[in-house]
Amino acid sequence: MIIHIGDNNYIFEKDIIAILDKKAAEGTKKTREFISKIIEDNCLIGNLDLNTKSYIIVSDNSKTMIYTSNISSRALANRNNYE
Repeated sequence: MIIHIGDNNYIFEKDIIAILDKKAAEGTKKTREFISKIIEDNCLIGNLDLNTKSYIIVSDNSKTMIYTSNISSRALANRNNYE
């Protein structure tokens, strides 16, 4: 199944590792470090701006990437029946 995550981005459901709320993710040191490492490795897809509400961590077996989304993590999880 393909899921629309905003900003004309679509990802395969099978590739999703986690859907994280941006504020909650940035509230923990380990998660902040993980996200910073992904950004340093140029594996961030999307923009980090005031409209970013969630991070979607995906893996295609060769690389781990993070998509940003202006859609809340709860709405994305509902679209995905992820809860």
